[in-house]
Amino acid sequence: MELIEPLRDKNLFFLDGDGVLWMGNRPIHGASRVIKFLRERGLFCFLLTNNSTKSRVSYVEKLQKLFGEKFRLDEVLTSAYGAALYLKEKRANRVFVIGESGLKEELSNAGLKVVDEEDNKSVDFVVVGLDKGFNYSKLSTALKHLYNGAELLATNDDPFLVTEKFPIPGAGALVSAVEICSGRKALTVIGKPNPFLIRLGLEKAGIKPEEAVCVGDRITTDIKAGKAAGIFTVFVRTGTGKSEEHLINETKPNLVLNSIADLMKD
Repeated sequence: MELIEPLRDKNLFFLDGDGVLWMGNRPIHGASRVIKFLRERGLFCFLLTNNSTKSRVSYVEKLQKLFGEKFRLDEVLTSAYGAALYLKEKRANRVFVIGESGLKEELSNAGLKVVDEEDNKSVDFVVVGLDKGFNYSKLSTALKHLYNGAELLATNDDPFLVTEKFPIPGAGALVSAVEICSGRKALTVIGKPNPFLIRLGLEKAGIKPEEAVCVGDRITTDIKAGKAAGIFTVFVRTGTGKSEEHLINETKPNLVLNSIADLMKD
């Protein structure tokens, strides 16, 4: 059992979660075998996800449950964690969040004050991620803070999120709502296709771009991020992959496979 030929000289693997390693709470066939192989051989392996709803601690628990593998916190790169690092670099203090517990946990752990809707004091940033409890009141509060001078930060702008049954609206729909009513564009979007998280992983591992691989099911995010970071890209047809096949010729991933299982051969 070994990696296929184009990947044998690679030392760092960025693996997308939704659509590559799992669908909902169900592992994708072959994912467990690949993860086990990479970790047994001491190769660097990062979970790389735009999903900001869960904290890194929650993803460590999910990986353990689905694949029986114990990942360290610093092997999990989420858009929520990236947003926390970005805001620390910007010396932000108070933030209003449209997002779920994972995003708020990562921001709080970074020393940021996450304010609620009743807090009328000014904030430095409005941070927007996926929020299944999104409503008019949260949108109004975000607009108030932006009107009063806060900056807008998006964890990601994915239009939808993959589930086992059907897609659901993604963070991008919420970001667009805030941008439209405020007339303000997000200062930056942390998640893919921004290569921010990939570059962070390369730095953490001390690995050169030419030694790294990004495996994803979205050309518009995963593959574009990998290309922007100068690393080898692998597009898989699981998850949303089949719906983005028409973009292959335009973006030109280095390798196209049916699923993550095809990274290996017996």
